[in-house]
Amino acid sequence: MALTPSGFIAVLAGWFVTEIGRQPYVAYGVIRTTDAVSPVVGPQVAVSLLAFIIVRRVVFAASLDAYTTHPASKIDGSRWAVSVAADAEFRYFYIVDGAVYVPECRFYEQDDFGSRNCVYVPGK
Repeated sequence: MALTPSGFIAVLAGWFVTEIGRQPYVAYGVIRTTDAVSPVVGPQVAVSLLAFIIVRRVVFAASLDAYTTHPASKIDGSRWAVSVAADAEFRYFYIVDGAVYVPECRFYEQDDFGSRNCVYVPGK
């Protein structure tokens, strides 16, 4: 999650390096401002931006977890019930008052964000 803005930061860093590296030559009159401008036209910028947006959306879609939410119904007191298929393997954790809890279980897995999730495997 912390690396989410890293692509944007990398693009900005590249731009800064390019512009800052070119600036002293313009400021001291070594080259003219018109010679320092990148030879990129509007349609090239639009295509580049569109490609960047498409790639970022594909990366985002590929990183989505395959969690399916199952509503819980209160049975009594502090007991809750959730229905899933009897032979289905599933991953779970609890969210209580906005805090995430992982119960004690036999099998765990790390997700893409470094969180530990409980895995229920039928018959094991």
